[in-house]
Amino acid sequence: RAIILCGWASRADSDITIADAMKKYLKHIQPNLHTPVLTQSLSRDTVGDAFFSRLLLAYIRKAKQPDIVVVTSDYHVERTRDIFDFVFHGYAKSIRVQGCKLDNEDPSTLASELNSTAAFRKTFLGVDKGDMDGIHTAITVGHPFYNGSVHPIIGSTESIIDQLQLLSSIT
Repeated sequence: RAIILCGWASRADSDITIADAMKKYLKHIQPNLHTPVLTQSLSRDTVGDAFFSRLLLAYIRKAKQPDIVVVTSDYHVERTRDIFDFVFHGYAKSIRVQGCKLDNEDPSTLASELNSTAAFRKTFLGVDKGDMDGIHTAITVGHPFYNGSVHPIIGSTESIIDQLQLLSSIT
């Protein structure tokens, strides 16, 4: 059993990753938490959260058929479930996605979510659920956050596992 907190250093005005900020907050509000808290700071969006977390669980934690619980914003539950079901297919025993209500939801959020869902489906068209090699290829070819279009390209699966191993030994 473990908690995985995801998110990269997305802001130029901060020197801490989203994952590390959440870990710091969690330890502040739950100082006696006995569950291991892992950070995964390679992901740049929900697709990355699922992809890199599966690699972390499979290759670093050596987890067998984990039960996955994902917590996200309530408007994001459906797409998150689709993504995690797609990436963890055949590996996870169960996946549950829990939404949290936002106080100040932007009206354009739903439109953005629908566009992101369409982009997800287009990126992974023809890729089998749970096929990590196919998912990796689709990300490095068709996903602008990972193929070099918007952010630096990700490396091979082996180099990602090496990075996850290094990062998990640091935090």
